[in-house]
Amino acid sequence: MSTISMECCYSSLVLVRFFREAALVVSLVVRWLLLPCYYWWPFSSAPSVQQDKTEAEARARHRAAAQEVMESLRVSTYGELAGEQACATAGAATCAVCLSEVGRRDSVRELGNCRHVFHRRCLDRWLDHDERLSCPLCRAPLLSRRPSDSPPPPSDPSWAVERLLYLFGDDLLVVAPPP
Repeated sequence: MSTISMECCYSSLVLVRFFREAALVVSLVVRWLLLPCYYWWPFSSAPSVQQDKTEAEARARHRAAAQEVMESLRVSTYGELAGEQACATAGAATCAVCLSEVGRRDSVRELGNCRHVFHRRCLDRWLDHDERLSCPLCRAPLLSRRPSDSPPPPSDPSWAVERLLYLFGDDLLVVAPPP
């Protein structure tokens, strides 16, 4: 009686082992057969060479534009800039990018359009990563679109006036009488 039960258990173990090895072989064959389909599949997640090339060109154009903006912005110390501006604040200024205090001897860049001031290194890093090349504080364009730095004529409102009109409407606008 013990030999019969032993044969029954042994034969069931052989069947389990056979099915396990057969499943392993079938899965390896299926994987081997489907492997070429992965590379030929048109919707694969791997980026195409053309897409990589256009992204690299876009990054190069952005770096060139950022470098051009960096070269066109004036670099000075904060003490020189505060001495030039009559409206310089009496308190300590803070760089909006790194959130640290701007010292009088720190090298800073003054933006051409909105006149905000930032540490030179902070603004350079901002320009490297900002796609729109805009002010970190107010998102205005960094450079004025006019070729000269002269103020706009009185008939052409500045971008700040246009933004105020957009935000508050023209019912709050008080127009000074002509001289």
